[in-house]
Amino acid sequence: MHQRGATVASQCLLSRTPVNAVILFFVTSCFTPESSQVRLTPPSGAALDLLDPVDLTLPPNTRGDLPVREQVDLTDWRPTADGLEAPLPSLPRALFFHRPPEGMSLSLGETRLPSHPTEEPGVWWSVSQTVVRLNGASESLDVGSAVLHHPLAAERERRRHLDSASLSPVDFVRYQATVHGETAAGLLLPAPARLSVAVDLPPHPRLRATARLLPPELADLPASDGARAEVWLHHDRGAQQLWSADLSLGDAAPVDLDLTRWAGQSVTIELRTTPKSNNIGDQVFFADPRIASTRSEPRRVVLIFIDTLRADRTSAYGFDLDTTPALSRIASQGTRFTNARSVAPWTLPSYRAAVTGRHPHAWGDATTLAERLRSQGWATAMFAGNVYLSRPFEGPRGWGEHHVARDPAAPDQVREALAWLNAQEHDDALLLVHLMDPHLPYLEPASHRDRFAGPAPQGWPEAFTRPRVLAEDPTPEVQAWIHGRYLNNIRYADDALGVLAEALRPEDLLLVFSDHGEEFWEHGGFEHGHSLAEELLRIPVVIRGAGVPVEVRDDPVSLLDLVPTILAWLDLPDPSLDGQNLLAGPTSATRALPVGEPLYGLPRWGVVRGDRAFQIHRGEERLLDLSDPTGPELPWSDQSEGSVTHWRGELARAHKATLLPSLRVQGSGRAHAPESLALTLQDPIVHEHHLPSPLGGDRLVPNASPGGVQIAIPQGWLGVHEVHFLSPTLAKASTIQIDHRRGESTASPQLVEIPAPHAPRRDVLVPTPAGAILQFGAGLVLIPDGASAATVGFDPELRDMLRASGYLLDPEPDPPSQAVERTDRARR
Repeated sequence: MHQRGATVASQCLLSRTPVNAVILFFVTSCFTPESSQVRLTPPSGAALDLLDPVDLTLPPNTRGDLPVREQVDLTDWRPTADGLEAPLPSLPRALFFHRPPEGMSLSLGETRLPSHPTEEPGVWWSVSQTVVRLNGASESLDVGSAVLHHPLAAERERRRHLDSASLSPVDFVRYQATVHGETAAGLLLPAPARLSVAVDLPPHPRLRATARLLPPELADLPASDGARAEVWLHHDRGAQQLWSADLSLGDAAPVDLDLTRWAGQSVTIELRTTPKSNNIGDQVFFADPRIASTRSEPRRVVLIFIDTLRADRTSAYGFDLDTTPALSRIASQGTRFTNARSVAPWTLPSYRAAVTGRHPHAWGDATTLAERLRSQGWATAMFAGNVYLSRPFEGPRGWGEHHVARDPAAPDQVREALAWLNAQEHDDALLLVHLMDPHLPYLEPASHRDRFAGPAPQGWPEAFTRPRVLAEDPTPEVQAWIHGRYLNNIRYADDALGVLAEALRPEDLLLVFSDHGEEFWEHGGFEHGHSLAEELLRIPVVIRGAGVPVEVRDDPVSLLDLVPTILAWLDLPDPSLDGQNLLAGPTSATRALPVGEPLYGLPRWGVVRGDRAFQIHRGEERLLDLSDPTGPELPWSDQSEGSVTHWRGELARAHKATLLPSLRVQGSGRAHAPESLALTLQDPIVHEHHLPSPLGGDRLVPNASPGGVQIAIPQGWLGVHEVHFLSPTLAKASTIQIDHRRGESTASPQLVEIPAPHAPRRDVLVPTPAGAILQFGAGLVLIPDGASAATVGFDPELRDMLRASGYLLDPEPDPPSQAVERTDRARR
């Protein structure tokens, strides 16, 4: 649908007028309701927050003369068994934490307290979602000067005020509000405000939204004393108020307006907010405001995303245990794809490919499926259970509603999702339900505990994470038990899948898929994220719905194909996407599928074509025979299909990227002190290219110029980082001279021989006084064509969550008596 609405002219301050002692910012395009508009036939609905306003009036702030401080005085202390505690005065973004998120600190007077016990006895502090604790403190402790510092909360509060948000007025009002793990897209209209958008009303139109007052991000700012929200409609005969509500903090006022009287007309919808006695804290938010074209038989697209579901461990794909009877039933009613692969061995890049139809590196420029359909008035919601699907990793992007919980049980996810879907009785609806159960930690209930696994081996807890398994080097008996627990959780998720599938109509489009598989020591590893082995990439993909044939297909399929298939089913094809429409018939048997972007270790790129896989890792190029996964690497030949040149081309085309020869610098060891290294290169450097670890951490910091390179090595660096220096002479065998200096001394020059493109890797090792070892050698770097965004799997505010989920191997122990509590899933 074409979204009508004039772009706000100049988006600048046009006038300032005092209203109720509040200075207003006016931004307008001189709209008049009777002005000539282009009418589109037939319109299909719209999300109001995605339309350009034709009129917009905003106050500069809703805090009066009060500054947004980065610290809050803590005064409401009460005694506990272990010390003192006070309410947490800021709104967190993490799903949980028991240690301070990044940047948060607590001071008593001039003393900054430690956030963990120290060797010297004394008071230390900790924090949870709701309280701040002073551990070891007595009631006699003077806490009158206690101050909590939380810069990130202050930054989020500044985002809510136009004069401190550093955003245009239009970008300012487009907002995602998060309260208690639920995020909604919508319009932030701090009182007093007005916003108008022009809309072509579709048949049977309804205006839907939820209005609420948002609590302040920091408690030192006063909360609202109430505000009024209104909806007006302007048409060719005038204007009239359609709805109003007096809002109090914590209220949620639903908006559900029948606009059938004006169906087919060009109208303007105006949202107004007004303060009660003053506008302090009057941050009014309209959640998911949209014009829906209601139907007696609405269209529904439901995606069931089962985390960590390995295809060959499902009975639907031939496994000899009955792990997925529900998936088998769904497959018998639609199309089962036996040769489907993920794009990556972990959640974040896989999710991004699945909801955009674009390569993960194109996320910054891609349009999500939810954005596409919500812009046409669809109801859209996602129910997620993985930290990588939460707001800090842009999981809510595009969704009208986004719900995320920590390790939710599959039946709870399905129950909440079906309640939402049933509430969209007459609206087109897009629903994504994410089931986390097959992912560690295994938390199946007693009803499923003994299906495929016996009692826990001695010394093993019922719930465990990846670091425990990696540290223990489990025996074959324990490995089998862990594998059985995985199968238990697959069946638990599948049972919930069956409930959801049975509740859908036959004409609804249902897609079941996974983001990646799981390794159980087939290649010496465990879990996922660390390699491009088949057990991590082969996933189930099943589609059922009106017009979907009942068949089994073995053509090559990727997560990139989901969105193109859905859009084609809806008669909204987009040929610019990276995937293919699977309903158009089998894909080419010689289709090359891109894989890569691991979570752990150094970068890996790969391409799969037929029963061959080509991979690049640590400067080495490998050609594998997937029909014999235990066999040796295949030798390079002079035949075109087997030549290294051919496979390099396949890799670059599959990833829509350019593969360039480079001088590759990698490291190993641990740097016990910071150090810099100066290099003089014989050949000019075109530019350098970073390949950071997705989990962040310290990295080499190069400063390249045509004459040389300075490399800074940070203290504690572990070597999980590559830097590539590009030079036009590196396309063929050559030699590069490196002069490396350590402090004031200069070592003898070293020669790095860059081998021929298909020759075995030969690295030169350069030890450093601080303990790190740099490796210099030939390499190939894959650079995405066009704009791209790195897939980063670390957010400092979510460090606790990432640790508890096993993504970070952080040796720091949990504080005593503050052990992480799992979500209560009523399973024991």
